[in-house]
Amino acid sequence: MLLALKEPFYITKLEEKVAKFVRQCLLCKHFKGPRQIPRPYGPLLKANERNEVVDWEFLSLGESFGDSSYLLVVKDGISHFYELFPCAMPTAYIATEALTLWYARYGMPKPLLSDQGTHFRNETMNHLAARLKVQLTFTPVYSPWINGTVERLNKDVLQVFRALLMEYGLDDHKWPHLLPAVQAHLNYTRVQSLTGRAPIEVFTALPALSALTAIVVPATTARNQLVANLEDIGDFMEQMRSSLHTIHEELLDVKERQRTRDIVAHTGTPTNFDIGDFVLRSRIDQRLPTASCWIIGSAHLR
Repeated sequence: MLLALKEPFYITKLEEKVAKFVRQCLLCKHFKGPRQIPRPYGPLLKANERNEVVDWEFLSLGESFGDSSYLLVVKDGISHFYELFPCAMPTAYIATEALTLWYARYGMPKPLLSDQGTHFRNETMNHLAARLKVQLTFTPVYSPWINGTVERLNKDVLQVFRALLMEYGLDDHKWPHLLPAVQAHLNYTRVQSLTGRAPIEVFTALPALSALTAIVVPATTARNQLVANLEDIGDFMEQMRSSLHTIHEELLDVKERQRTRDIVAHTGTPTNFDIGDFVLRSRIDQRLPTASCWIIGSAHLR
């Protein structure tokens, strides 16, 4: 919100006013969680360029007036650019269809990261991956934080859907009608983690238009005449590649410095177990019917 307002307007004490508006927002109290659970530190797949690491996962949104009950969320690792594919059930057919559509639009990603659901880990997906020369990577069981980027995006998708349904007074079963608006909102929203850029800008080098452009009157009505010269296409493509490369380098530098600060601030105790030991682990990644959110169980290290 801050980045969207700073570009077309000059507002004094903008940070304080936005913070006060968010605190008093009645919609946020309905779908914002009471607390955040940080994911553990560990090795993750790191993307250095667009379409290098793509995460995907099925998200349940409940029944609708049509056939759709789930969304297949496909997300680029470095730019946070994503697409939503509605479906009735999470099946291998939907996964393969979404993969071919992503390939047709943006090219083939190098590794595809997902959980070990049967809709991702099956013979159909293996056959398609072999044909397209793509690597399928699966996270260990009970470790959702390894695929945490798409898990975090799922939370944003649910929040935007709930906010729009409440704002427009729509029935919960009409969520498929809001699908284009939700996808456009998150892809065109500037975020701090992308150094003030929008996912669409980092992934495709297209300008990120804000909803405020529809109400802001330009200072002048003069229009510059644009002449298209087909001989300059090569130079234009080279400039776009250079621009994307510069953006990605800046993002990687910011993320690495943030990761270093987080590691320095993180404190913990060394582990004292080895392969073959039985360990007691806890899970706080799902809500229980009771007040407690902890699941205690034993695991055998192999």
